Amino acid sequence: MQEGIRLVRVECGNEGNIFIRFISKFGKVDTHVSSIEDLILEIEKLNPDAVELDMGLFDRIGGIDTVQMIKDRLDVNAWFG
Repeated sequence: MQEGIRLVRVECGNEGNIFIRFISKFGKVDTHVSSIEDLILEIEKLNPDAVELDMGLFDRIGGIDTVQMIKDRLDVNAWFG
């Protein structure tokens, strides 16, 4: 990862939650959310340069629609990886 890049990694969490890890040159912050709307709000609060979503979430969170929502609402690159 290049210095200065702020990345959010989104994965399947425990008990049906969505796990979010924010990574920057200053360290990591982990959190969990339970809905797509909360996911979008948390990503907005973290203000990353990019968002990578785990393929295991594709069907669970609406896949392409959620990525497009992140791109449109937050003007940030987002993809499933």
